[in-house]
Amino acid sequence: MATSVSRILSASAASWVRIGVTVITQIALVPLYLGSWDAPTYGAWLLLQAVWAAVSLVDLAHHDYVGYECLRLGPAQRPAITRIIFSAAPIVVLIALWDLLLVWQLGKAGFVAGWVGDDAPLFAQWRAALLLQAVTWLLTGSLGGLIVRWLTPFGYWPQFAWWGVVYAVVTAVIPALAVVGGADLLRAMIALCLTNLVYYLVFFLAMARIVRRQGFGVTRPSIGLGFVQGFHALWLMAKSLAEMARQQGSRIILAPLAGVADMAAFATMRTGANFALQGLNTVTSPVMPELMRFLAARDQARTESAFAIVWLMLCAVLSPAIVIVQWLAPALFPLWTHGKIAFDPWLFGMLSLGVLVLALAQPAAAVLRGNNILRAQLGISLVAAVVAVGGMALLVPLMGVRGAAAALLTAELTSLSACVWIAQQWLREQGMHWPWKAFSAAGAAVPLTALGMVALELLPAGLTLAGLAVVLVLQGLVAILYWRHLPTLARTRAASLLARFMPASLRTRVAAVAPPAANGSSPKP
Repeated sequence: MATSVSRILSASAASWVRIGVTVITQIALVPLYLGSWDAPTYGAWLLLQAVWAAVSLVDLAHHDYVGYECLRLGPAQRPAITRIIFSAAPIVVLIALWDLLLVWQLGKAGFVAGWVGDDAPLFAQWRAALLLQAVTWLLTGSLGGLIVRWLTPFGYWPQFAWWGVVYAVVTAVIPALAVVGGADLLRAMIALCLTNLVYYLVFFLAMARIVRRQGFGVTRPSIGLGFVQGFHALWLMAKSLAEMARQQGSRIILAPLAGVADMAAFATMRTGANFALQGLNTVTSPVMPELMRFLAARDQARTESAFAIVWLMLCAVLSPAIVIVQWLAPALFPLWTHGKIAFDPWLFGMLSLGVLVLALAQPAAAVLRGNNILRAQLGISLVAAVVAVGGMALLVPLMGVRGAAAALLTAELTSLSACVWIAQQWLREQGMHWPWKAFSAAGAAVPLTALGMVALELLPAGLTLAGLAVVLVLQGLVAILYWRHLPTLARTRAASLLARFMPASLRTRVAAVAPPAANGSSPKP
């Protein structure tokens, strides 16, 4: 039986591989598409993906709600989890049929044709491609996503993460090969949909073997329970819309307030923060199933050990990496942008600090998401969206794009405060407590990183290397301080995880860093 550490390690590795695939395909596929298509066709292809992402928002919110309900119950509640999944299945199909009806109506709407332009043949292809994507989702992803949520509480998340790597590769490569071979937009979508059908056929066969091996029975669905779950999922959909406004609203506001050129600079400067955020997700996503197991068992020590994995990455990886990138960026950024966009260290710094604040908030946010505390999630997202969008409207005319970054950072700080406050209340009600000492030690990394970035900008050019060394030493001291505030079990598990990357000759020394687990035994799976 795999341990929690090995599951987190495997799922994190899969997430990093998937990020690598995404980065490579984003860089490589653009010239492939534009080498075969003109700009309007490629733009229509991108618009197609964006419209489908918006249409399928209800599906994903429903999947997430059901999945968190299963995680909240934990693997010991197998019959209850099976009942939840079977009750959700008819609702999943109804939502997918709603998607089909919606895209059919969108295809008939006159204003949508204006999105694609005045090219009637291209719009006809676009409309047919969107409809084909909805039909394919009905046959594949709608139920496939439900199966993933069903089996995740039982330790199968790492397998799904590696399935996701395969999916990312084939769905990126096959349509691109079709385009290089002369396919138009509709034929490229046909290639993508056929790829989905083949992938999910293999996936369903593999999942059927797992279901048989686990001995899951068939349960009559409760339509009432299914509709209740679907209704509750609307809270998550509203939350997703609020977060979309917070994240994507910057482009809508910056374009009229600061101009297209400054908006492009803002988006380009945000690329580093986006990569850091993806790196954070490679840790938080694998940790979530394990964290929910510990919360369901009201296991304070192992809950703190799950928190520690995220905060340890904040102190030991993200914070130093951001300072190093800040030091390198003035030389590398002009090469990357061909000198067309000037590097703004203050803008870059605020955007990067927003990622650190988001990382600090992840354990508290995970408590809210995993336990489906829906109204609090929606309220926090709405308040943060108002702070971000309203702050940009006020600050961009005064500070330019730096004002937008300041507004986003303020929104993240607002979200952090609210998440921690509500999470610690929920933990207290369950007879647990929020790890304030560890949280404060990890939180010290954020202002220290901010001060380090300011120092690198204000120091004379000849002293920046020495300044970088001082900042990194101080960040190392913060990481040590955080390590000392970890409970015994968390240190044992972290040292065990670190030892997996070490040569055999060093593993004994690494293991000696952490004290033994309680009663002299090793941590349980």
